Order: sequence, then C-alpha cells, then structure tokens
Amino acid sequence: MGVAALRMLSAIVAAAKRRPLAPPHTLLNKATGLAVFALPFCFRMACFPSLCGAACDVAGLAAAEELLMRLRGPVDPDARSLFRPNRP
Repeated sequence: MGVAALRMLSAIVAAAKRRPLAPPHTLLNKATGLAVFALPFCFRMACFPSLCGAACDVAGLAAAEELLMRLRGPVDPDARSLFRPNRP
C-alpha cells in the first residue's frame, strides 16, 4: 500500500472519529522530513535511487505509525512515537 493511500486512510479514520486531521509530530514524521529534505543534496550520488527508496520506506513507516495511532484512540499531536508516548 502506498504512502499516500496510508495517509488518506489515516485522514478518513480521523474524520470518522471527529478528530483533528493534523498529523502528529512523531519521530518518524520528523525523520521523513529530514530524509526528503536531504534528497536534493544527494542527487549526483550513484546510490541516489537507493536513497529515494530509503526515504520512501521511512515515509511508509511514519504513515503506518500514524494510522495505528489514530486507530488506537485520541492522538496527542506532540506524541513522540506509537511505542514511546509522552509522559505527563
């Protein structure tokens, strides 16, 4: 399943539960942003296609994590991860 499909499914789940559609600021979402930001700087490298694949893998994991967080219940927008929630 593609990253966009996972993101759309997560938005549909959030809308169905009447929750905010804003994505949580998890560590994987931040890693996705860093990976996508770094891609243009690696354009001339021979391993660029592999780096693109790695960035897509990280984005897929982040989208899956967000979907699982939304299925579990209310999502804290500042949650660090599905496995390491913020402590009060």
